[in-house]
Amino acid sequence: PKSWGISDDLGQIEYIFSDKTGTLTQNVMEFKKCAIADKSYGLAYTSAQEGYDKRLGNVDVTAKAKYMKELIANSRSQMIPQLKSSNPFFKEENLAFVSPEFMDEMNDKRNHDFLLALALCHSAVIDYEDMNSANDETIINYSAESPDEIALVSFARDMGVVFLGKEDDYYLVSDNGKQLKYKVLCVIPFSSARKRMRIVLESPDGNIKMYMKGADNVIMQRSARGEFDEEIGKNLEEYSNEGLRTLCISTKDLNPNEFYDWYDHYAKAGKLLDEQRELETERLADQFENSVVLLGATAIDDKLQDGVPETIESLRKAGIKIWVLTGDKVETAISIGYSCSMLNNNMDLLKVQSESVEDLERTIDALLKEKFDIDPTKAVNLKQARSDHSIPDERHALLIDGKTLTILFDESPKDVQLKFLMLGKKCCSILC
Repeated sequence: PKSWGISDDLGQIEYIFSDKTGTLTQNVMEFKKCAIADKSYGLAYTSAQEGYDKRLGNVDVTAKAKYMKELIANSRSQMIPQLKSSNPFFKEENLAFVSPEFMDEMNDKRNHDFLLALALCHSAVIDYEDMNSANDETIINYSAESPDEIALVSFARDMGVVFLGKEDDYYLVSDNGKQLKYKVLCVIPFSSARKRMRIVLESPDGNIKMYMKGADNVIMQRSARGEFDEEIGKNLEEYSNEGLRTLCISTKDLNPNEFYDWYDHYAKAGKLLDEQRELETERLADQFENSVVLLGATAIDDKLQDGVPETIESLRKAGIKIWVLTGDKVETAISIGYSCSMLNNNMDLLKVQSESVEDLERTIDALLKEKFDIDPTKAVNLKQARSDHSIPDERHALLIDGKTLTILFDESPKDVQLKFLMLGKKCCSILC
């Protein structure tokens, strides 16, 4: 049969290069946890958290998973009647966030401000097809460029602060049954360079407010250092260890005269030529994006695809080296590595995190010599290692962060890159 050649073809594969989101994971985002002021809300036991517990090595993962599953199911059943009675837009099947404690404190001003920020600071639109096909105006689902965006605004909807769509220049919101209109004055969308988005609105009481959300390090840098920033920072670290995708949410009251004066300059900058326009608009955007008040942080889970851990383990046993690129923080990436069987407690995880070319070369040289007894200063050793295609043992895995990878590719000479390649060939898994 023609399929006889498949095994031969597979036997020639030495490397698998993969990204994480949508390949190892389902790219289906579920809102699991949030940190507001000095409290963390939400019950979850994610596959990455399971990986983190495996990494610690002192947790009965099976027993903990069973306990958490029962706890989450019981807590969810407590929340559903209350949400159904108070929110006509709530649909039981959509509920991913489980926290009876949050339900008890939902009317707290800080919690309400957090929900309002999520309902307003986004680029999502109503998916009217779902509403029309079911002939039910209480079915409100959203579409957006990012599935994370959908998860955030859907969480606010389930908790009673519902984005109802846009009418001319206004965002319509049902705030616990009360219909409100917020005039949109300015939107600066999220981009990979800015790592944040912001929206400026005129609220029904006439005040002008800015909401901004983005990567936690970016928002924290622009925070006015409130009394709960340190506590929120600790919760963010915990969420990262659990493999959750995090964002920070912030706000700022704006002086109307200052804002309209700024907006006049911003509109003029938008008419400049390409490079000049980009520089000037970014400079102006930075003017208001500082001294913000941190409202809280969100944590979203992107589940692994079915069978990923078993598949990766089988590939590793077959001698195939697996390299995965992810935009996660280092600790998040390590937890996910354990959950999908790229890493285990029997492995020596080699970390390459450097600030300069010189530091990077020293790190690689030291690892080659100490871990693999290869003298990187001898050309003959480099040549032999480059031509070595033997199966690596499963004792070593490698982690390199994004900053170091940029130094490696953009600033380092070719011999340093070849040394890194040689180091990578000696490891069964690599995470960036």
